[in-house]
Amino acid sequence: RGQQKAISHVQNRLLLCISVIDIMNSTALGLSFIPAPNVQCSLGIGNQSTCAAQGFFVQLGLAAPGYTMVLSIYSFISIAYNETIARRYEPFMHATAVFPMLAVAIYGVANEVYFSARGACWIDLAFQECSSMKRGDRYKNVGCGIVGASFIWGSFTSLVIAVCLFKIYRTIRKRAARMKRFVFKPTQQLNQDMRHIPPTKRSILDIAAKDSAMQAVFYVAGYAVTYFWTVAHLFFPSVRFSAVFYILNAIFLPLHGFWNFLTFIRPRYLSARRKYKDWSLLLILKFIFSDAQKQQAQNRIRAKRGRRSSFPLASIEGLFPDSIDMRIKESITGEETEGISSKDLDLVVKTAALIENQSKSRIKSNSV
Repeated sequence: RGQQKAISHVQNRLLLCISVIDIMNSTALGLSFIPAPNVQCSLGIGNQSTCAAQGFFVQLGLAAPGYTMVLSIYSFISIAYNETIARRYEPFMHATAVFPMLAVAIYGVANEVYFSARGACWIDLAFQECSSMKRGDRYKNVGCGIVGASFIWGSFTSLVIAVCLFKIYRTIRKRAARMKRFVFKPTQQLNQDMRHIPPTKRSILDIAAKDSAMQAVFYVAGYAVTYFWTVAHLFFPSVRFSAVFYILNAIFLPLHGFWNFLTFIRPRYLSARRKYKDWSLLLILKFIFSDAQKQQAQNRIRAKRGRRSSFPLASIEGLFPDSIDMRIKESITGEETEGISSKDLDLVVKTAALIENQSKSRIKSNSV
């Protein structure tokens, strides 16, 4: 039942698709030259069909950056707007991530361009030097077209991911500034005791903004480490036959899924590290993947639902005198609220009223 609930979330389904693509791509790359045709100029022991199958899954592996792109778009829409808006476009997200590289992979199989003499079957311009497998200029033109399409796709997805992550960072920073400006910065109308209230909410938002920026850095680093050696192999002839670059490419290229795993597990690790500072690395990893964390997450969900049913946001203002709510609204000028949605402003007002009420309660208890 818990797994069914987990897979019902759009984000989890997108992550599942990334994992499936990464597994297929890493498996194909891990076979190295084995599926290549058993001809004079190749080290392979397979045939053209096995090589075509390997090349297909290697090319399809570029759908993983596409899924990361749509996941970044989904995260941005969910944070900046509303999750239901993103859920409506989920079929389009899957199509955008898969169809471009799926079409290119099928095109490569149809034109029989996948080959390799020393590595995994894909586009190998050294193919022209193989006397027993010559295909003429058509192979070179189709192969260069596939390489160009892959390069454009990789650049496009990287640009979209960078923009989305930057927008997420800016959105969280703006919300942190609003909390600092309206809730935790006392006005003349608010009780002076608010000066001593720790900026917990603002601190959480500041941490979230920094984490989102670091998340972008780690993703770009993993992407660069994965594909740098392949790009160097294709576009710099001086290193094409370098043993060092060949070994580095063989090591890092199949690890794209592993880098994605580290990137996406990092926020959960940091959350557990902040909560359990005295735990070791192994204990935290065990906690992340254990059923205890799932149970704890379910308890948090139940607690949130309980709080929502007991204190719905729309009725919070009923807990306080109308004068408090109106006084806080009047203390915020039109110039200060420019660019702030009514929903965010309403939340800020109610939070400030709640803090003021708690401050007054503490003052009364201390005086007694």
